[in-house]
Amino acid sequence: MFLNYRYRLNNAFIFKWEFDFFAFSKSGYCIEVEIKTSKSDFKADFKKTLPDGILKHEYLQDKTKTYKPNKFAFAFPKGLINYGDIPDQYGIIELTEFGCRMTRNPKFLHKTDLMASNKFLKSLLDKFYYRNIDLRILMELRDYDIKYKQERLKL
Repeated sequence: MFLNYRYRLNNAFIFKWEFDFFAFSKSGYCIEVEIKTSKSDFKADFKKTLPDGILKHEYLQDKTKTYKPNKFAFAFPKGLINYGDIPDQYGIIELTEFGCRMTRNPKFLHKTDLMASNKFLKSLLDKFYYRNIDLRILMELRDYDIKYKQERLKL
């Protein structure tokens, strides 16, 4: 579904909150996808507050705010959440045992070009930089573990 997007991140903190999935399209717009596995998890998402005390979804729906994703969608197992409980401008991605499907396309929350923002670019660059370091450390540990276990087998 998001394979043609230029940048993709899982579980990172870019704006004032952590997101489950974030993707940047080739046209320059970004989408946040919040993954829900239960009704209570879905309801709790609407109670999340940002560091300044504003509710996350009030911030997302505030037309004067532009330091946020251009689009927003919920992903959840098919039939878990009633569509009427999801704001009209949010997208809906339904998950089944066969994959996922965009049931409702998200509408723009704003059309600001976030790539023109130095604050946003620095934040995005930091996420990719530290993810890269984490992966390199993990690979080095894995390589060491494989080498050590091979040497133990020789004994």
